[in-house]
This record gives sequence, C-alpha cells and structure tokens, in this order.
Amino acid sequence: MDLNTCYELTKDVHTVVYYTHLVPLTVAFLLSIYFLIKTQYSLVSRIFFYLIFAFNFWIVCDLVTWTTKAYDLVGVFWSLFDYVNVIFYLFGLYFLIVVRTKKDINHWYKLVGFAITLPAFWFVATGNAVHVFDQPTCGNDFGDNYLTLYKSAVEIFVMASIIAFSIWTTIKEKNKEIKHQVNITATALLLFFGTFTVTDYLSVQTNIYQIGLYGLFAMPFFLGLIVYSVVKYKTFNIKLLGAQALVGAVLALVGAQFFFISDTTSVALNIATLIFVSYFGYLLVKSVKREVEARLKIEKLASDLQKANEGQTNLIHIMNHQIKGYLAKARGIFSELMSEPAYGPISDVAKPMIKEGFESLTEGVGFVQQVLNGSSAESGTLVYSMKQVDIKSIVEEVSSKEKEKAEKKGLTFDVTIADGNYTANADAIHIKESVRNLIENSIIYTPAGGLTIHLEKVDDKIRFSVKDTGLGITAEDKAKLFTKGGRGKDSLKVNVNSTGYGLAFVKGVAEAHKGHVWVESEGAGKGSTFYLELQAQS
Repeated sequence: MDLNTCYELTKDVHTVVYYTHLVPLTVAFLLSIYFLIKTQYSLVSRIFFYLIFAFNFWIVCDLVTWTTKAYDLVGVFWSLFDYVNVIFYLFGLYFLIVVRTKKDINHWYKLVGFAITLPAFWFVATGNAVHVFDQPTCGNDFGDNYLTLYKSAVEIFVMASIIAFSIWTTIKEKNKEIKHQVNITATALLLFFGTFTVTDYLSVQTNIYQIGLYGLFAMPFFLGLIVYSVVKYKTFNIKLLGAQALVGAVLALVGAQFFFISDTTSVALNIATLIFVSYFGYLLVKSVKREVEARLKIEKLASDLQKANEGQTNLIHIMNHQIKGYLAKARGIFSELMSEPAYGPISDVAKPMIKEGFESLTEGVGFVQQVLNGSSAESGTLVYSMKQVDIKSIVEEVSSKEKEKAEKKGLTFDVTIADGNYTANADAIHIKESVRNLIENSIIYTPAGGLTIHLEKVDDKIRFSVKDTGLGITAEDKAKLFTKGGRGKDSLKVNVNSTGYGLAFVKGVAEAHKGHVWVESEGAGKGSTFYLELQAQS
C-alpha cells in the first residue's frame, strides 16, 4: 500500500489537532444540548443548537482531513468545508437576531438565507468544490477558487451585518438590558468568526495550515461570553445553570489536557490548575447562586408591590365611587333631619343622637376624601386651578378656624405673620387644605403645650410653619412621612382616624406648586416643626 502522505505530513501535530477539535466539539455540543433541554426547546436555544451543530460538523470534517489515513475520506470532507462554513455563519446571524427580537424571523428572510447557501451547495453537488486531489502533496486543486471566494463574501456579509445590527440596536433599543445582551452576543460572534476567518485566510495564504488550528481556540471564548450573557441577562431564561456550565466547560478543557501530556512536570502543573479552577469555580457558582436568589427576592417583592398597588388602586376607585357616595348620602339624611323638615318635629332626646350621627358621617366623608386627595396628589392626577392667591389670607382664615379646636384641647395657639407681600400663583382650595392639614396634625399629636403658626418671606419664597410641643418624630418615622399610607409607628395609638394620606397630599400639592414641604424634630417627646414653602409671585 502507498505511503499516506496526508497522515505522515500531519502526524506531528495530531496531539494539538485532537485537543483543538475534540474538546471544543464536546463542550459546545453538551452545552447546547443542556440549554435546549433546560429551556424546554425554546426558540433561541434551538437556533443556538443549530449553530453549534453546524460548526461541530465543520470540526468533524476538519478533524478527518487532519487525522485519517483514508484518502477518499480526506477528499470528500475537504470538499464540504466551505459549504458548511457558509451555513454556520448564517446561523450565527440568525441567532443574534432572535436574541434581540425574542421571536422567529419571517419566512421571507429564511428563504433569503436558504438562497445564500444554494451556490455553495451547487459547487459541492456538481463536484466543483475540489477539482483534483493531489495525493503526493496532500493538497487539493480548487479550480478557479469561486467557492472559496463566495464563502469569503458570505463571511464578510455576515460579520458586517452583525456589526450593523449591533449598532442599530444600540441606537434604537430603549431597554438597556436587551441592548447590552445584543452587544455581548455580537461581540462573542465577531470574536469567534473574526478569529476563525483570519486564521483560515492566513493558513491558505502561507500554506501553513497549522495556523488554522489556533482559530478554534476562539470557540471557548465565544461560549464563555454566551454563558456570561445567560447569567447576566438570562438570554436562555436560565439562572444558575449558566455559571455551572461555564465552570464545567473550563474543567473539561483543563481535564482534557491529561490525554495529551505525558511528562511529570506538565501533569503536576495541570493537576494544580485543575484544583485551582475547581476551587474558584465553586466560589463563582456560590456567588452567582446568592446573586440569583437575591434577584428572585427582588423580583418577587416587585411583583408583590405591583399587585398591592393594583389592589390599592381598585380600593381607591371603590372608595371614590361607592363608599364616599354612601357616606355622603347618609350625611345628607342626618342633615335634613337636623333641620326638622316636613317629617315633623324631632324630639329633644333624638337630637343629640342625630347630631352625633351627622358629625360622625362628616368625619367619615372627610376621612375618605383625605385618602382620595392624598392618592391623587402623589400620583399627579389631582387637578389644579392656578391663579393669583394671597397666602396670608388663607393662613389667617384657616388659623382662626383651627384655633377653636386647639383651645378646646387646652393648647395655646399663637399666630405670627411677618410684613410682606404673600401673593403666589397657586390653587387656593388645595393650599388651604394643605395648611389646614398641617395645623390639624399638630393639634392632634400635641397632648399639652401649644402651637406657633408663623408666615414669613425668605428671599423669593413664602414659608409657612407650624411648630408644636407635641410627641415629636423619630428618625425612623421621618422616613415614612409624606408617603402614601405612611404613618408614624404609634400614630394609631394617638389618632385612630389616621389615614397616612394627609401629608402625602401636602407633599403632592407642594411639588405641583414647585414648592417644598419638610419636617424638623429633635426626636420623640421633643415636638416638631412642619414647613411648607412656596414660590412667591414676582
């Protein structure tokens, strides 16, 4: 039998050939199968599997040409290189598009992709991929080289399309996660394809075909970036397995070297590397697991919060259209009874009960209205009628009404208003309600002592303040104030009718007027001062 020149010419690099082919082939194939099964055959994992399958077929073709002693197999597989090359490049672009859109491309694009593969298929089917196999030199005559040129054109087209698609996504996409996910995937594909194309070109131009072997080393980096995308942006909607797969792939790459090394020093170094990678791989998986668990908790909290907000919105809708209506209607009935209409005179015994019912229902209507106003103010749906308003008149009017409540409770009530012009562009009704809310709050939460109401101009601002000698506010409670439903820890012990919406309403009104509301307190039992600051009319 004649000497097999292909086998003899390449036998010195067979160790490198096996390592650069079998390890990426095995790791990539197992990873693609893993993703496929774990995602229940999702679209993106299927396209990834097709990409890996096509590339692995190319690796098999290349491995046969490097290692087999059968000339006929070398010739057959050599003729398939460029055709398979075209296929897995197109699958790479297909994969990137699906990563971005999360849906399959339409049939027309698929037909275009299929049409691009037809010229390469024609060259193979008609025997024009390789004209003559030169046994003595283990070389091929590619004729006019049209297939190689066509393959190179497809490679350039695919890589240019990947770059253009990545740039287009960066400009158009508003979701940062999708934008980063596409850019990472595009970078992985360009790194893989670019290295593959360059080393293949250099090997052909220099006739040093061993250069092409090193292009396969880009495969682990491609897989590494894809796995990073899985972990970071859930490309395949898989959480922990991405880190586990990455560690497994690295361990497989290191462990596989035991089949290709023999000297003691190399074995010892490889064992040390394997231990090192195993330890830090364990730390990586553990860290990712904590991150995934934390992310899941955050997502659950966000989901629960969304449900709670939806429930709260529905409740407020019911309060606005049903409960408020029932209370107002009942209040109107008690008001009619107190005015002694045509129903006949009301007995003296019944009058206190009717009066108490009227006042209770008035409080109930006010309670519901406060919740509705607070919610509307915070969400920005409260309607404002802005016009020139004298804030001084509002403070004087509200203070005179609230003074009676304070004195009835045994509190002092002092009002001081500095000289100046207190005209502002404001909604008189909502500002009046805000001032009343702040004063009434201080009265409720001040068991003894008194209140000091003050109005002054500070530069171009109108500053209203209510200082009390009441219960004071802890740092913990300060964080809850001015939020929807936010109350102090012991608020309900002092005021059973506390809604937590009053101060949220004041904050919403202040912000709508480009103003500011805040509170100062040295702590529990040391009183507090509430401030409402508005822009003065220039």
